[in-house]
Amino acid sequence: MIVRPSMNKTAGLSAFQRERARKQHRKDAGPILDKALRLHQAGIAREAQALCLQVLENLPDHFDALHLLGLSKSDTGELAEAEFILQRALQVDPKSAELLSNLGVVQSDMGQIEKARASYEKAIALRPNSTIALNNLGNALFKLNLPERAIQAFDRAVVQA
Repeated sequence: MIVRPSMNKTAGLSAFQRERARKQHRKDAGPILDKALRLHQAGIAREAQALCLQVLENLPDHFDALHLLGLSKSDTGELAEAEFILQRALQVDPKSAELLSNLGVVQSDMGQIEKARASYEKAIALRPNSTIALNNLGNALFKLNLPERAIQAFDRAVVQA
């Protein structure tokens, strides 16, 4: 299921009422996403996804809900949906190195190694000492038959660790 912005339940409310409702939804999102994260970490992906969708129903651009939903979709093998959702999260926060690295993993899993490489390089540009992104970049470069560059990325990852 691809998540798309839906009609907001607050459409008929005044601007003041919509802002008040949005603040309440943001406040409510924290505990819901905490539970979703625990479920995700426990491998209970479908329930974690349902909670993320619950948050996104009222806050369609909630970065953490989009990011976690994308990761969870990846874990269940729904790679095209995971990539779509992570790209949406990237529109919300284009400077998240962690998100870019996770997007690269999904792209790599889909066999889109050049796209993955670009995502890892963007992540490293934002966070040069990211050992995970450096290691993932090394793997992508190796798959692209660029062993010298892969070794350089791996070396940088080891230095950062």
